[in-house]
Amino acid sequence: MNLVRHNRGGADSIELLLERVPGRLTVRLQDFDVESPDMAEIERNRVATPSGGLGVHIARTLADSLAYEYDERTLTVTATMNLR
Repeated sequence: MNLVRHNRGGADSIELLLERVPGRLTVRLQDFDVESPDMAEIERNRVATPSGGLGVHIARTLADSLAYEYDERTLTVTATMNLR
């Protein structure tokens, strides 16, 4: 939700995909018609600070892997969690 709320721009809809295979859950969120995020800032936010970064910090804490892709005004965030 943070991703959609704080992205600049954005269409009226997002796409959310949940995929579960034995031992793993993948969550993929696509936000359309958004401006390019500051990926360097995202990488710097390894921990939450008073100026922000809490959403990224929580996602990194919960996920075993977290990846961001931006292409043609579409931001795709993929989080993978190993189910133990």
